[in-house]
Amino acid sequence: MIHEREPRDQNQASEYTLTPEQLTTLWNAATNSRDELVLKLLFWGALRAGDVAALDVRDVELRGTDSAVLHIHDGKGRVSGDVELAGDIVGTLRRYTVSHFGRYDAGPLIASAEYGPRYTRKAISVRSVQDIVARTARRAGIANPNPQRTQLNSHIFRHTWARAALAAGVPIPVVQRQLRHRSSATTIDCYGTPSAAETQRWVAFMVKQGGLTPPAAIT
Repeated sequence: MIHEREPRDQNQASEYTLTPEQLTTLWNAATNSRDELVLKLLFWGALRAGDVAALDVRDVELRGTDSAVLHIHDGKGRVSGDVELAGDIVGTLRRYTVSHFGRYDAGPLIASAEYGPRYTRKAISVRSVQDIVARTARRAGIANPNPQRTQLNSHIFRHTWARAALAAGVPIPVVQRQLRHRSSATTIDCYGTPSAAETQRWVAFMVKQGGLTPPAAIT
């Protein structure tokens, strides 16, 4: 089962993203390994807050030292898609699982509390994921670029990943698969239209190249 279309308000908000510098600042502002992992999963996995909260240790498949797969489930527990991970997030994920679980191979990946006896662990809530994002953003001094939002929200990491991937030339079907959209039409609806910032960069480039100069003025 693949996720349905993104909500309309998320489509409208998808043009607002974070810069690479802001992402690094957020990760560095995390006060513990759990919060750091939550923030990195939201971006590198392009996950929704609900995806992060629902992750089980058994959903993590580490492949060597620099790649991993997350098996994401829908609301009924069925696998709705796999998310590929590579690079720095894999090391963060490996360190977290080794230090927090040891020989345990089941249970929530992200706990509601950073530490505690294994038998008292409870999965983090969606609200707590959102709180981690907002709290870390305030500490880092990063505001939501969306003027309609008063604080940073988790979905902006998903928007940032998708637009960064497309800008880097990643094929739409690959982006669609990572986002777990039902069809490429959903991906195009959300991210196919350039953001205001992207449009401004292209307009400035065209002016610089003479592409917007009136024909009569060109000699």
